[in-house]
Amino acid sequence: MKLPRRKHQGQALVTMVIFAIVLFLFVGLGVDSGMIYMERRHLQNVADAACLAAATEISLGGTATSARTAANNYIISNMDANARAAFDLPADLNTLDFLSTTTGTGVNLTRGIEVNGSDVRVAVTFPAFTYFMRLGGIETYDVMARARCDATQGGGVWPVAVVRFPGYDDKDARVGLANTGVTLPQTYGNGTKQKYLKVRDILQAGDGVLNDGSGVGGSGCSTTRNWYDWPSLGDPASKTGPFHQPCQAASLANPGYEVEMSGQGAQSNVSNNNSYSGPLILDARQISFTPHLFYNGQSASTSLNAWKDTITKYILTQYPGPDVLPGQQIGIISGITAGQIEKPMRDRYDEGDIVTTLIYNGQLYQDPDFKLTVVCKAGSFNCNNPPSGGQFTYRVAPPTTLFNTACTQYSGDPYVADGSDPDFSKANPRPKPAEYTVSLAPAAAQTAAATTVQLTARLSGNNVGSAGGTGSPEDFAHMKVRWEWVDASGGTHYAPSSSGWQSGDTPVNVDMPIAGTTVTLKVIQSDKEVKQCFDPTNPLVPIDITVPKRVSGAQTIQVTGRSVGGAGTSRQHSGYGLLGMRRNLSGSFYSSNDFFFSFTNDPIGVLKNSGPKTDLEVSVELVDANSASSNTLSWTAISSSSVTYYKDGSRLSGAPAGITAAASHSGQKPTLKVSINPATAAVGEYDIDYQVTTSGGTHSARFHLRIEESLNASIDSWIVNLCYANFKITDMSAPNVVKGQAVSGCLDPGQITAGLTSRLLPWT
Repeated sequence: MKLPRRKHQGQALVTMVIFAIVLFLFVGLGVDSGMIYMERRHLQNVADAACLAAATEISLGGTATSARTAANNYIISNMDANARAAFDLPADLNTLDFLSTTTGTGVNLTRGIEVNGSDVRVAVTFPAFTYFMRLGGIETYDVMARARCDATQGGGVWPVAVVRFPGYDDKDARVGLANTGVTLPQTYGNGTKQKYLKVRDILQAGDGVLNDGSGVGGSGCSTTRNWYDWPSLGDPASKTGPFHQPCQAASLANPGYEVEMSGQGAQSNVSNNNSYSGPLILDARQISFTPHLFYNGQSASTSLNAWKDTITKYILTQYPGPDVLPGQQIGIISGITAGQIEKPMRDRYDEGDIVTTLIYNGQLYQDPDFKLTVVCKAGSFNCNNPPSGGQFTYRVAPPTTLFNTACTQYSGDPYVADGSDPDFSKANPRPKPAEYTVSLAPAAAQTAAATTVQLTARLSGNNVGSAGGTGSPEDFAHMKVRWEWVDASGGTHYAPSSSGWQSGDTPVNVDMPIAGTTVTLKVIQSDKEVKQCFDPTNPLVPIDITVPKRVSGAQTIQVTGRSVGGAGTSRQHSGYGLLGMRRNLSGSFYSSNDFFFSFTNDPIGVLKNSGPKTDLEVSVELVDANSASSNTLSWTAISSSSVTYYKDGSRLSGAPAGITAAASHSGQKPTLKVSINPATAAVGEYDIDYQVTTSGGTHSARFHLRIEESLNASIDSWIVNLCYANFKITDMSAPNVVKGQAVSGCLDPGQITAGLTSRLLPWT
């Protein structure tokens, strides 16, 4: 039996309609989701860019308020016409203000801009309008994007140094010349009537005038001040002298005097390189020290072109560090013109931007070299060449009758001793120290710099070290010295004190101003002895009288000066004076065949730690102490000789690696031959004591040898960093010159924000 069939007309159509509706909804959901994703992506880009804009504003010296304004403006301008066209955003979008609609803080920020120091957070929430989802009653969907950013802490320093104390003429034209090693006021010009130089501190707010030539003695920010803390040459740790904060620091609201920061007009004041106009080699430091400091893959062998490339790179990007510390030496190189750095400057910076630079005192330093001479002090007791001074000073032998018949006085003339010693109260005249004038002067006037010179003195016959190894002391028991000098302000200094005496090998530091310094060295034999005198009125009771101990012989006074700075040492020089302790008043003045001994030239060797084996031959001067003609003794007069080595002030038990020294002679003239193998010799300061014995006795002199790292010949000068400072660029219109105004005082490395590069951080 067949079942009856039912008719189902239209059933497929209903199914198709339902399927079409579902398909339509899914397609609409996909389209709307894609549109929402695009809105979210665009919004994230806006949040990232707004965040970086705020951080960049901070890195340019802006405030938290200006940073939030920058971010707000960026959001509005980038969610404007394009966004409305693509996403049908409201027409009143330009009225949105993220500065006043902040909700939440920190990680809970959902809308707004938050600036905390250099940390910036931006959260942007906007409605995304749907199309197909409206059929389901969903017309808008809130989309949020957020970004956090900061500035890197690796750099930000513009590789340019700015002169802190430029000098100006009476028409306010910059003429340089201002010298921090010489007291203010200073003059300029070559006419019969020189004019006064106007000196400014560009880190000071306003016109910055330190001294306008009307004198010195003012206080505060008057125009008659001397250099900060004058006559002190300053110290970076205590922030004195040129490291001192300005009396009123410049600021954005009250900037400093407009000055050439780089290029034409930015030259140093005191210079051996008049073409220098600002660029620095930030990766080459402590040029006068051993060892030098190099960073970021650079070395002494880095080529000139590579150094130039680093300057360009650091202008366009940032300096990765480490920070340049106040007081550090920063290298400069020859061959960089203002035109070579102009393009990268203009590519990165505009007028109104704020940059951070190093500040220096206006002095280009080269080698902190100096000259040292020693003569007996003109007018002093028994100086051989009055009144201009000579090399020899002497004392005669004691007379046959030392005391007068009443035992009330003795002749003190023969003695080199301290006449103020109370033990010598019976002397008439009193004993007198041997006095020498030690003159220190820059080796080259154009590179003259305030230099600290460490002075020591030694007597040629009393320098034999005690038996033993490293660090054995020298025997200066019979010699004491005192140093006296007048500083740049006219004040008298004594070392160790106004009346004290010290061992000759005890160093004393003397600041040598740019014009040089004269130091008086006084030398005494410090030992005493007791002599007996018999008073005729009571001949049975001898009287004990203390007198200076008489030490006869020919002695050489070797004065050694070593320029010092920070923890390192630099150039060393020596000069020789003679002290003759005569044996009698007629015939042979000294012991038989006694002699004076010194090197004929300044004992210093400077070698690079590279290159082939090198031999130095240093002539030795042996002068017959009993000869009026001072004829030189020959090699045949030397019965024996020996060499003792020192490294960085400590005695060595033998010859150091790579260095040997031995007695030699050229014909009849004695020499010290020093052989150096730079491949094995360690960098450092070496002293070589050369002792010579003849039938007249034993004397010695000290030769100084310095082994230092090689350095690119293009790095020929340096500046000393005083501090950092922020500058607002004011003028880039003229070719090859950038002008600016200081908007801060002296900054430490940790205070630098200008020039740092913004970066995105995780939202945590």
